[in-house]
Amino acid sequence: MPHWIRLHCLGWLLVIGGGTFAPALAGPQETDWDKYTSAGRKAVQDKRYEEAEKQFKVALREAEKLKPDGLTLAQSLRNLADVYNGLWQFWRRC
Repeated sequence: MPHWIRLHCLGWLLVIGGGTFAPALAGPQETDWDKYTSAGRKAVQDKRYEEAEKQFKVALREAEKLKPDGLTLAQSLRNLADVYNGLWQFWRRC
């Protein structure tokens, strides 16, 4: 079956089904980990390292809940390491 016919049929299913498939097509929802990680990155950009550390620590706890051996956990640890490295560089210059 050609690709355009499958898309057409899917469109009709959405219309007939009242959009019940729409949430499934919307993509993944933003998790708490995403929110805390974004807030931490924003704090780093604004050079608010204490706030970044707080946000990344909470993101780390969320990552442990999601999947203890997953990629989010590794990224959370990396984010914290980057903050600590930035703080170390700052204090070394003083």
